[in-house]
Amino acid sequence: MKGSLLALTALALAYATPGHALKSCKTYYREPLPDHRHRVDSIIDAAAVDFAKRDFDAGRHRLDKALEKHADSTAIQFWLNDAIGASFLMEGRFADAASVFSRSAALPGLNFRGRFEAVRKLAAAHSRGSNHPAAIAVLEQMRTELCAPLAGQPAHLLAVTYLHEKRIQEAEEALAPLLADAHGVRGSDVRSLDFRIQCAHGRARPCVERFVTLQGLREVTEVDAGWFSRLLPAIDRSNYADDLLTEARSKGWIDSANQAVPNAPPQSASTQDSLIPLLRKAPQYPRPALQARISGSVLLSVVVGPDGNVAWVSVLDSNPPGLFDEAALEAISTWKFKPKVVDGVPVESSGIQKIDFQIERD
Repeated sequence: MKGSLLALTALALAYATPGHALKSCKTYYREPLPDHRHRVDSIIDAAAVDFAKRDFDAGRHRLDKALEKHADSTAIQFWLNDAIGASFLMEGRFADAASVFSRSAALPGLNFRGRFEAVRKLAAAHSRGSNHPAAIAVLEQMRTELCAPLAGQPAHLLAVTYLHEKRIQEAEEALAPLLADAHGVRGSDVRSLDFRIQCAHGRARPCVERFVTLQGLREVTEVDAGWFSRLLPAIDRSNYADDLLTEARSKGWIDSANQAVPNAPPQSASTQDSLIPLLRKAPQYPRPALQARISGSVLLSVVVGPDGNVAWVSVLDSNPPGLFDEAALEAISTWKFKPKVVDGVPVESSGIQKIDFQIERD
């Protein structure tokens, strides 16, 4: 608890910027990150190879030495801390990762996009370590002192952590904006969380309605199915959704043992959120990974503006973790997509893109 309080104190100090007026969190996705880390690219790339080989101590030793050398550069400190924090996440040391991201958020002179990203990762580290109260505290303070309303991943994470803490009404309120505009969060993730919130509320019919919708989209995960199965006896007794349950059973979505049947492949991206690239730039293969003959992939969440340009992008998953992230982000930021059109008008859209890095076999 002491570490969490120290992290929040540092966060409050980082936010104490005179004259800063709150603005929509969406605007932060369109602002630049701190200046490019070219002065330490080789060090971060070498550390990423160490991390890919699970030699975390060697990788962090490189980065710590660079931190000492570049103590006068906020931008470089930000990128070095980001790499160190990522290594702790790979290792499952979530409290240590949170400490590093808190340190990054408190860097003097850090621009608001950098602070936004550091705080977002701080909250995610707390959440992944099951320290949900700390994650909620960080996100609520983010909403109060940095930007509001929350959008994208921070909004989704706040709703998830509220649900973990059984703060159901607050979870529903946090998720509401994403139901209208997911903004970089997979639509399937938003729908799944909405389903669980309705079920947690004890709203029998809305719960079953959303289960039927997810089944129709083939988005019912193992977690969703388990959640729904535990509630089925009470829903059956309520008699509020008998017609929907009869339909679900007739289609095989609920089996003879009265258990919900999952139908979504693990870690699958929703086919409802497809993006169509019109112009792609091949990513530059990181030199250390090429020399070590390491292959991998990066799964990206992408927001495309009405003009077809990438408005915002973030890493959902990568393998090996952290090694190809920067190359994938740099490449996809130059891609051009087919805009989504609603009633003849181009609008913002979001979806998932995967970039593979493959070594050609001799």
